[in-house]
Amino acid sequence: MRFLLDAKAWQLFLVLIGAAFGVHAVPLFGLSTVLVMACWFAWLWAIASEANRRLDLSLRKSTRWMGIGLAYAWVYICAALMLLPFLDDAADTIPGWIVPLHLLGMLGIFYAMAFAAKRLVTLERRQPVTFFDYSGPFFLFWFFPIGVWFIQPRVNKLLGT
Repeated sequence: MRFLLDAKAWQLFLVLIGAAFGVHAVPLFGLSTVLVMACWFAWLWAIASEANRRLDLSLRKSTRWMGIGLAYAWVYICAALMLLPFLDDAADTIPGWIVPLHLLGMLGIFYAMAFAAKRLVTLERRQPVTFFDYSGPFFLFWFFPIGVWFIQPRVNKLLGT
């Protein structure tokens, strides 16, 4: 995962976009989604865990909930991509029990983005921050194909070798 912290923005962009478009030659349903999410989750985890590790003990937070959130989201994405094509409902709708599972996966991803953004800004400022302070990086993580161009130089400066 060190590569994700040391990579230039264009390299990371190519990895993320290459994962999305590079596998279309392989006729497996959802493989590009799984690869993009794996790269994105790994990038979030690398930033959050390394930034958290470099903080003073008084500013550190446990990465347990972020890991649980990303793990759940990953399992949900993989399971949904494998199972949803085989669900056959008479009304051609998605079953209702999917909604809470999907919302829980979204919550895990949002928590991971917020945690990574907060750890990054806390490391920059070396003091506790509010959502207003880290909302910019949060939204840049959310729109990561664009955000990588703004976040990765900061990551290189703070966390790179």
